[in-house]
Amino acid sequence: MGKALNYFTSIYRFLIIAVVIKEHIEAVSFNYEKEHLMLYSSFVLYGCLFSVFKRNKFAAFLETILIFIFMQMNPVILLYFLLLIPFGVIIASMANKFDLILYGFLVTAYIAFQYNLTLFHAFMAYAGLEVVLFTLHAKFYYIEHLETELFQAKNAIQESKKQVTGLNEELNIVADMFNKIRELNEADDKEIIIEQIVHSARDFFQADLAVLYLPKGDGFEVFKQVGKEERYTAPRTLTQQDLNESPFGNERLQVGIYDDDKERNRDVWGVLRVYGKRASVFKDGQLMIAPFTDIDLEILATYAQQAHKRLSHVKLAQKNKYLANYDFLTGVPLRRHFIEQFQLYAEKAMRGDAFTLLILDVDDFKLFNDRHGHHVGDQVLKIVAETISNSVRKPGKVDIVGRLGGEEFGVILYNSKDPAVAAERIRKNVNLVPTGYDRIGLSIGMAHFGKDGTDWNVLSKKADRALYLAKERGKNQVVEWEEVEEKE
Repeated sequence: MGKALNYFTSIYRFLIIAVVIKEHIEAVSFNYEKEHLMLYSSFVLYGCLFSVFKRNKFAAFLETILIFIFMQMNPVILLYFLLLIPFGVIIASMANKFDLILYGFLVTAYIAFQYNLTLFHAFMAYAGLEVVLFTLHAKFYYIEHLETELFQAKNAIQESKKQVTGLNEELNIVADMFNKIRELNEADDKEIIIEQIVHSARDFFQADLAVLYLPKGDGFEVFKQVGKEERYTAPRTLTQQDLNESPFGNERLQVGIYDDDKERNRDVWGVLRVYGKRASVFKDGQLMIAPFTDIDLEILATYAQQAHKRLSHVKLAQKNKYLANYDFLTGVPLRRHFIEQFQLYAEKAMRGDAFTLLILDVDDFKLFNDRHGHHVGDQVLKIVAETISNSVRKPGKVDIVGRLGGEEFGVILYNSKDPAVAAERIRKNVNLVPTGYDRIGLSIGMAHFGKDGTDWNVLSKKADRALYLAKERGKNQVVEWEEVEEKE
């Protein structure tokens, strides 16, 4: 608005100057006299100078005096129209009452001198001019006050919009956090949960980089990183002192993840850092780098702690599941879990695969307990379970080893080329294990899925009967179900 007014007044000023010069040339028949050239140059210089001068009350007084001088040099009525420019500036400027009184006196004094007004007429002209000046100045001041208030209101609205946009961003992050927490509660694998922690931390703030540090030695080391280190570079290690730094700033957000909910003296499970928050700042959704806030810190800390709780629950559930499915002494599956694995392998075998069931029994195990004590018996069971596991292929993934009860073990040989050779290898390996006491003997009964049966009850009974035949024959040997059938 101010620039447009300056352009308008400059054009208006030069138009009047041009018309005045034109009329003067026509009146005096321009003949390049020095006196005329000086007058015209003065007009042009005046127009140029006041086009670049800042519009204020001092410039208005100066311009008024110059116009009066020009009117003395060239008394043309048209020059009075130039007085509208400084008159308007005085009205619209930050002039005080003294300025208005002085300006009115200056203009009235010139008019009274120019037209030989009486004191009464000069006073009346002065009074009328002051009324006009004060009235218009009050109106302009009121309008300017309204403009200021309008400008402030616009700024307040813009600021409110920014705050609303920021709150919407934070609300979106909070909503996203609850969705991520729901996803966490559905996860039952600790590796998946850790993956979700880092990815979610980055997704919340549409950040460039998210890093999870886990304890190592006296500090912390990068365990998982998501994003590219283009704008930001995350340190590979952190110290305990790094945890005391400001948790958030323009570029980085950091939260500690603790092992319990106590306020102090907590063990730090890990540290989560996020770099380069991006927020939508324009209507078109364009993302810009934005500083992290205390609300961001609260959101990430809440999510990280919930994620750690879920991780603890999953670990506890996995531990309970392990204790329910695996023998605490030998570390191999218990009878129930072994039978579950048998059912899974039976489904595979129905599609064309094959497997063999072995039932193994430690010979004369009672003598170990009676002669050397139960602690030696426990050691023997551990040794047998470990030796069997080392004698098969990828226990738990290809072949299955389990403890069926007491000193009895079970083995599933999956797609074995020669199950009899594999069973004999297990027996010999157990025989060769040094115990410091008696040699460990192992009797093994064998039954093949499909040929000897497809049901656990049927196949296990046949393998068990083959085991008893091995015991009858002198123990520490392998017997197949076919041999039982031949004997009967």
